[in-house]
Amino acid sequence: MSIKRIPICEFSVTSSEPVIVEKFGDYIAAFPDLINALSLTSLAAMESTDTVGFARGSKVDEIGLMDALKQLQNGSDGYINGWEYMAGDVGSITLGPLVSSIEEIFFCENFLTSLNIPSASLLDSVMKWIFISQGPGSYSDWHTDPIGSAAWMLMVQGEKLWFVEDQQGIIRPGDLIFIPPGMKHRVENIGDQYNVAISHNWVPKSDSNLMWIELVNGLEKLDSFISSSSRTLSEFHETESVDNLVFGLMMVILHANPKEREKMLTFIPDRSRRDRIEKLLEKLR
Repeated sequence: MSIKRIPICEFSVTSSEPVIVEKFGDYIAAFPDLINALSLTSLAAMESTDTVGFARGSKVDEIGLMDALKQLQNGSDGYINGWEYMAGDVGSITLGPLVSSIEEIFFCENFLTSLNIPSASLLDSVMKWIFISQGPGSYSDWHTDPIGSAAWMLMVQGEKLWFVEDQQGIIRPGDLIFIPPGMKHRVENIGDQYNVAISHNWVPKSDSNLMWIELVNGLEKLDSFISSSSRTLSEFHETESVDNLVFGLMMVILHANPKEREKMLTFIPDRSRRDRIEKLLEKLR
């Protein structure tokens, strides 16, 4: 089954199904500037100390962004599988304003940024990624995006083949794909050309239920870890298989001041889940 392709006038971030918004880039005044900024030549001219995961075949190394870009520029095949450009040292300045023009077209009710809590906004900033590849065979395996987040991805250059549940579709330059929360998916980079896309995951303010479920699961794992072994929070992160974003969400609520924490908890629709979180927080504080 093919992922539904729609014009921008039919798009809504409240959709319960994945959709591909055709020629979305035509409606972004800054899209030509974004294409230029994300060209390999422009990126390789930056000065950044960011590190990224750089995949070559089945091997993934943590290396400097500039080293990875240099290897691509020299003709090597590879896949930068998620550069957190807003959390780094130059992306927020050079790319942030261009990407903000994308979200001005459609209104994303973002739970984390609506809280006006610095740590929650910081967590949202590390959910903004650029994916860069060159050469055939690079992909992401089946997964569900963490902390109940929805996602959009805008194709800037090249093509990607998306599999979402039992549907599939190709996004090409200017196309945007939207994935609702909780949907299992995988992605393949197509062809051997330079391939670049930009994305943002966010927790919908109107649908944060999956986020609270993941928070409870993470806090319960932490409670069990500390209770059974008397080990520390840092040891928990190092030894337990908890997603980095789930861990980040746990840190947001564990280190929030009482007023901030109460503000977050008022958004939990399930009273029994809220009680469970409050009890876990009381034990862990």
